[in-house]
Amino acid sequence: MQRLNRTETMRIFALTLLLSSATCGGMSAGDQPDQAAELEFEVLGGLQTAAADSVAVAGTRRGEATLTGVITTPTPCYELTARLAEDGHTLVLHITASPLPRICPQVVASFEYRARLHHLGGGTYAVKVTYSYPGSGWDGKSHDLRVELPD
Repeated sequence: MQRLNRTETMRIFALTLLLSSATCGGMSAGDQPDQAAELEFEVLGGLQTAAADSVAVAGTRRGEATLTGVITTPTPCYELTARLAEDGHTLVLHITASPLPRICPQVVASFEYRARLHHLGGGTYAVKVTYSYPGSGWDGKSHDLRVELPD
């Protein structure tokens, strides 16, 4: 077996380091792996009286932001679903209010919700929260937020 000289050994070491850095995405110990942002959505309940639509940042920590809000619906018999779309540092939270197929009092209702967005990198995010009401005759609404996450 042939012994490598110092220069050859350093070249192999540098190449190994370069390749391992490339396969690990060049991450340092503080970085998070590249993952798509994820959403946990929870309807906290209906309010006793109708309230104005709203959304706010309830809290942030490394890798996640929690939003809380209120959505008004045409009647109390609506189901809320949510999905998250991501485009770089812009996040769009789509909340859809769909009528449930049953007889329902014809009064405006409001629901509180919490949305936890996680697997986010540090930095500033533009967050757009949209409300839609398919088949209800109500116009959609949107709210724009800015979220700062620690690195």
